[in-house]
Amino acid sequence: VDELRRPLSAPWAWWEPLLRRADIVVANVGHHYRALDGRYARYGAMVRAALARFDARMPPHAHLVFRTSNIGHLGCERAAAPLPSRAAAWSALGGWEWSA
Repeated sequence: VDELRRPLSAPWAWWEPLLRRADIVVANVGHHYRALDGRYARYGAMVRAALARFDARMPPHAHLVFRTSNIGHLGCERAAAPLPSRAAAWSALGGWEWSA
């Protein structure tokens, strides 16, 4: 999330050349923004600042999708309803010590 304040000066901005010729860009902040601003009071300002920085480097025809989504679990596309508990969600991810 901090990197969105300066997205293209961050050391991981290896993708800038791709951004300059993209048709569609999806920026997923994930669920970590909540740790910085639990009430999402500054979310709009952060999104507008990030959009301006991306927009300055994207082609005029490109579309930017800015979202905050948690990761899914294996088979989540087949789920008929939300998982019933946090324990069930962790289990679907492979356990409490899950990592990418």
